Amino acid sequence: MKVNISSKWILISMTSDSQYFQMIDSFINKSFSKILKLSDTMIVFHNENELRKKKQLLFWISSIYKKVNKNVFPSFLQSIIRAENLHLKVKIVNFQKSLTPTLILTMRKYANEDLIVIKSSLVINKTITHFLRVFFKDSKTKNIDGYDIGVYSDTPESIKKIKELILRKQILQFKVNCKYDFYVKSFFNINIKNDAPNKLNFELQKSFLLLGASKSEKFVIVKRKYLKLAKKYHPDSVFDKEDKVIEFHTKKFQEIQEAFSNIKLYFKTI
Repeated sequence: MKVNISSKWILISMTSDSQYFQMIDSFINKSFSKILKLSDTMIVFHNENELRKKKQLLFWISSIYKKVNKNVFPSFLQSIIRAENLHLKVKIVNFQKSLTPTLILTMRKYANEDLIVIKSSLVINKTITHFLRVFFKDSKTKNIDGYDIGVYSDTPESIKKIKELILRKQILQFKVNCKYDFYVKSFFNINIKNDAPNKLNFELQKSFLLLGASKSEKFVIVKRKYLKLAKKYHPDSVFDKEDKVIEFHTKKFQEIQEAFSNIKLYFKTI
């Protein structure tokens, strides 16, 4: 049995020859009125009048899940029990097929800090957030938008842990697929495709061009040009102007900041 929770559904994947399938199937047929049966899926739509039965079923499912999955966080079991307001979907899967759901972790640089934000595709799944907090317990972290976690990449220990996470193939019962922005790819030297170096050069070229600088110049010179542009386009310099002017300066200032971050990273690697 595998369980996956999203914002609208709780999905139970199991094989038809599972010892628990017949029991769950029988309980659903007897207890719920709004049921849709497809060839390999049974959907139980949420009904306030059947809430007690729904809670009973979810508690039972969490108990079964604990039996068949030894390494599971108690918080995930609680997430199953508390999903009574979601629609329930029971999916029959082929025994030969993998039941392992995919977890997408998106890593990106946060603003102008040395902070890598890790976002889970399973937003409602607090288990992943808990796992990441335990995984980075010895690193300096920051809460970002509730479920996202930010890890400061300014110490060797934090960098080592982020690299370790990037190399992981599985977290708990989930298969891991990582996605990265340009900064993370560059910082950790990630080459996902053969043309990654070309993309890297293109981004760097754009960054130098934006600052009116070139790779042949020393970092001190490039920084001086950056500071001059940052001062010119800083939003505070046009606070008394109309909204369009402020918006233009804000966008330009952000682009300048991002370009200089890319260039700083380049100078660290040469």
